[in-house]
Amino acid sequence: QFLYFIAMAKSKNHTNHNQTRKAHRNGIRKPLRQRYSSLKNINSVYRRNLRRARKFDPSIRKEANLTKRIALRVEKKVEIQQRIKAAVVAKKMSRGRKPEKKKAAKSKAKAKGKGKK
Repeated sequence: QFLYFIAMAKSKNHTNHNQTRKAHRNGIRKPLRQRYSSLKNINSVYRRNLRRARKFDPSIRKEANLTKRIALRVEKKVEIQQRIKAAVVAKKMSRGRKPEKKKAAKSKAKAKGKGKK
């Protein structure tokens, strides 16, 4: 005498409850587009021609562009360094004035005889 418990059949297989709220809490954004589309599944002869055109085309002056970019970066770096130096000097100047006033006040107090021995 065995007792078998027969489970009831499931009635609900799926629900979409609360999913749209969850999705919109951080906002639904468009996927970012890639800068260059993939050349996958494109004619291999075209791809080979494109690669060789980029490699040997004299109108694409890679070295000249590279040297220009490097020069611009060096100029920007120098400009930024000058700004930083100016800010540091200004900060030091503003800090340097305060202790001088205190020293002057102490020296005056010592001259009057009120300073500690």
